[in-house]
Amino acid sequence: MSDNQTLNSILFEILLETGMRDTTYNPSESKYLFAAGGIWNGQARIGKTFNQYAAAINGSLGSAGLFSNVQDMSTYMQMMLNKGQPKSGGRVFTEKVIDEFTKRFVFTKYKNSRALGWDTVPSTNPPCGTKFSANSFGLSDVGGSYIWADKDKGVAIVFLANGNYPFAKPDINKWQGTLSNAIMTTLGY
Repeated sequence: MSDNQTLNSILFEILLETGMRDTTYNPSESKYLFAAGGIWNGQARIGKTFNQYAAAINGSLGSAGLFSNVQDMSTYMQMMLNKGQPKSGGRVFTEKVIDEFTKRFVFTKYKNSRALGWDTVPSTNPPCGTKFSANSFGLSDVGGSYIWADKDKGVAIVFLANGNYPFAKPDINKWQGTLSNAIMTTLGY
């Protein structure tokens, strides 16, 4: 990687190494392959980010604007659980990087449930449910989608939802923990 690479080009390198083939910013394929993210200025946002900040900078933002599918996200989470090694072999990240980015940071000023770029299991109303260990990391969004991985159990859950279409629904995330618990129970945890 060089100093003048764009977020898109860095992401593309990582995606190729990881084995993710259908994840991108600003998809160039048919807009009908993507679910609408919501209604913005009276128009359905199909194949375009629903995040106003990502949209303002041409759709590429570290925290928004990424289009993917369950298979690619599962591939990514498995690479994270394998401490940086994709199932195809090689190494995308070192074990140290994975450990550093997925461990909870403890601050004395306030109760924290964050890692570097990830959430960790909060003490109340965890979106990953109550069956994930404290050694877990993930993300949840306002549309109901979530990805969570338990490093102790070697399990990841990827759930993609579209709760912002056609309009955002309040409290859509309340069911995430219930769904996670049901999946973990089915897996024997």
